[in-house]
Amino acid sequence: MHLLFSPDEIREAEAPMLAACEAAGDPDRLMRQAAHGLTVHIARTVTRRPALGEPTVPAPASLAVQVEPSASSGARALPRGGLLRGARIVGLIGPGNNGGDGLYALAGLAGRGARCVAVMVADRWHERAAAAAREAGVEIVLHDQALDQLATADVIVDAVLGIGAKGGMPIPGWDAAAQRWAVDGEPLDALVVAADCPSGLNTATGAADELVPAADMTVTFGALKRGLAVGAAREKTGDIYLVEIGLQPPRDIRMMPRLVTPAEADRELLAPHASDHKYSRGVLGVLAGSPEYPGAAVLCAKAAADIGAHDAGRGGIGMLVSAGRGAGGSAVVQALPEVVAIERGELTKTEWPAAARKVSAWVVGPGLGDDPEDIEPALAVMRDSRGPVVVDASALAVWEPAGLHVLTPHAGEFAALAKRLGVKTAAPNEDPLTAARDLASETGAVVLLKGSATVIAGPDGATFVAASAAPTLARAGSGDKLAGVVGAMLATHAARATSSGGELSPERLTPERIAQLTAAAAVLHGVKYSAV
Repeated sequence: MHLLFSPDEIREAEAPMLAACEAAGDPDRLMRQAAHGLTVHIARTVTRRPALGEPTVPAPASLAVQVEPSASSGARALPRGGLLRGARIVGLIGPGNNGGDGLYALAGLAGRGARCVAVMVADRWHERAAAAAREAGVEIVLHDQALDQLATADVIVDAVLGIGAKGGMPIPGWDAAAQRWAVDGEPLDALVVAADCPSGLNTATGAADELVPAADMTVTFGALKRGLAVGAAREKTGDIYLVEIGLQPPRDIRMMPRLVTPAEADRELLAPHASDHKYSRGVLGVLAGSPEYPGAAVLCAKAAADIGAHDAGRGGIGMLVSAGRGAGGSAVVQALPEVVAIERGELTKTEWPAAARKVSAWVVGPGLGDDPEDIEPALAVMRDSRGPVVVDASALAVWEPAGLHVLTPHAGEFAALAKRLGVKTAAPNEDPLTAARDLASETGAVVLLKGSATVIAGPDGATFVAASAAPTLARAGSGDKLAGVVGAMLATHAARATSSGGELSPERLTPERIAQLTAAAAVLHGVKYSAV
């Protein structure tokens, strides 16, 4: 997992290293290390492009962070010749350390044959870095020449504002109204590279106004910042490359948000034991769909049944119980003949059907609607289930705090739920990490806040980010599938954590562990269904 640092945590980690550099008489050593990583990625990307002047590649389908080893441990040689030599690289240079990073990177690129220009967008700049750039042959001009320089740029380096900014500023060449880089209204074909972060992006929350320019790739330094992984950042950063410079995480990392990778998520799929049977592998109950929305139950159930199918059955549930009504119930059985079907109304009785009593985790809510014949059984499951319950869609509107519950709202449902419960939270669209943590802390539930990056928070503050989903998942039915995948993941682990006496072991399936498993399921959902 990648730890997600706040700006303050970055500064705290940098402080002793900067002090050591200062004491050694080399105050810019970390800056040069960061700049070298920026240079490497620009050189490598330019060299691999089919031809300069072609439209740039759009932002990636999902956030995949690539790590570059520390430049202090034997830097890789930059590619020679190719498209880098003679390329026009224009750096927009701000007044602070971010501008210094850009200037040192331009110096490195100029040394490899690129024609580099530094456009000083402010009235002051990092003097030592500027001197190094001049010595390497970088042309330095003032901001009044910015548009002329950008008009012929092959590469634009955004090194105006760093991690301390919390809002964009007018930057030459960025047409905020059209959300594109342009000169005199004509779109630029240049490759746009952000140094550490797109200028003005809030690296604590991911918030970004229209003045924050979009990049094709972001080369970030030291550690991955929270605001690069969530919120509006997903539309601003492009590919993300992490250049390690030796930063050490805080001693206590338990409450630091973590970005879950697909490899880590895949490892959470359980392989069945030789002695397993259908009940011990995990039984998932699905209370989804209605006569008006029968398809939701099918999508949820099929996704749950398919979670381990890509890897020789690893992670697959042992049995699926569908509590249906009318067309919704029969549709699931037609799609999955192995499903055990029960009547939804039976769940409102004191004695549940035998199959329902075997369930180790439930999914409640997809396509449920608001008919009492559907809502009352959902309330019974949320109240009486001994295992985890994934609460989705319509069920969120009637949910009350109780049990091991995973809430799966999108931003609108989140706001409505928080208002109904009287819980004050951060705005889910502006600061999803804090918002999810707020709701989880106040309700005692695990909260999965859907978005371009999905945030999962446990009531104890443990927080995870799933960013494997592509924009293609923004369509009807994706949430139904997500609920099924989460339910299947929890059902298999709940069954494994159940003692021989039939009681769930709270030590083996804590709320923090449920949050971690939920995040893994969200990542697997994104990987599996983004391209479908």
